Amino acid sequence: MKTIYFRCIDQASKGLRMVQHHLEELGHKIVRNRDKDYDVILCWGCSTRDLGRIRTPALNGQVNLYNKYEALRRFKRVGLTIPTTFSVLDGLDNITEYDLPWYARRVHHEKGQDIICCENPRAVTEVVKNRTADFFSVYIPHTEEIRAWVFKGRAIAFYHKHYKNPGLYNFRNRENSSELREDLLGDRSLIATAVQAVNAMEMDFGAVDILRGKNGKDYVLEVNSTPDISSLVRISGIRLAKQISKWAEAQ
Repeated sequence: MKTIYFRCIDQASKGLRMVQHHLEELGHKIVRNRDKDYDVILCWGCSTRDLGRIRTPALNGQVNLYNKYEALRRFKRVGLTIPTTFSVLDGLDNITEYDLPWYARRVHHEKGQDIICCENPRAVTEVVKNRTADFFSVYIPHTEEIRAWVFKGRAIAFYHKHYKNPGLYNFRNRENSSELREDLLGDRSLIATAVQAVNAMEMDFGAVDILRGKNGKDYVLEVNSTPDISSLVRISGIRLAKQISKWAEAQ
């Protein structure tokens, strides 16, 4: 079995530890130091661009090419539906154009810690005045939030994200639980949306966050390059590890 070099920033990443366990169970040797001998590279939120030209096959070697705002722009250019977004500099001009609430966001953020919910013009004005965000995203009334796991052009799992505090401020508590939705593996439109989003980011795999709008449209929010794997029995983590193993052995 091939030896895999795990390339990541956070060596203590729980998700990475889970994937490593599954790959070792499948017979792979895992190394965390690029000075060791290895056959292929698995990038977990960390690209290979700083290594220069390499010949070793790398999975997700081009991650993080785009910040959050650029990613949304790219989704839109390839025909995907996204929330209405615009620069914070245009915030005051758009107050009469788009209904509130809006989310004020940074182009670089993690786990929603940057989000400012603007429910009235005064909040928008404060954000614009103090430059506490880079762009605004108009809130989308939705029925559910889906996370789609994609690997090399195939959807391998779908989850419905449930929140402790559903509504405008769900980002404060994160999801309470995730419900596996095997039925969505037959939803061709949703699969196409998820696959197209990952391709737009020039990634090999990722977890796509999608809002199912009350208007019947699916809105792409982002593609996660370090998808959450919270336990060893999480189906998406097991399936992802199996796909990584097949890829590694084919190189």
